[in-house]
Amino acid sequence: MVSQSPTRGYCPLEVLPDYYLNYDHAKRLWQDWRVLRRLFTRRDHSRDLLLQGESGWLPIHGMLVNQQIVTITTDEGETVFALDEPIVWLSRANPANTKITQTPMGTTEPWNSSLWCPV
Repeated sequence: MVSQSPTRGYCPLEVLPDYYLNYDHAKRLWQDWRVLRRLFTRRDHSRDLLLQGESGWLPIHGMLVNQQIVTITTDEGETVFALDEPIVWLSRANPANTKITQTPMGTTEPWNSSLWCPV
């Protein structure tokens, strides 16, 4: 029997300086995005919330929610999530009391001190 790597299907995440790592449902990211847009109407928010893409952390340019689905627009195009789907993102601030954790998505093994994200 061949043993499977505990990190199979995951890639390491790099947390950028001056950012918080957030892990919660897509609904929480949408709520944070709305709060930023409402509180700071005259400011560019393109670097306040970052979503992991194929080329690294990407600025979020827009979000649209329709029938329990959130569509997020980044430099790589549109990504669709269910509102209750767990996702990882970076934020410069913590405007909506988002749960911040350094526990990797999908794993809670104590031996794993790295940050990992499903691929």
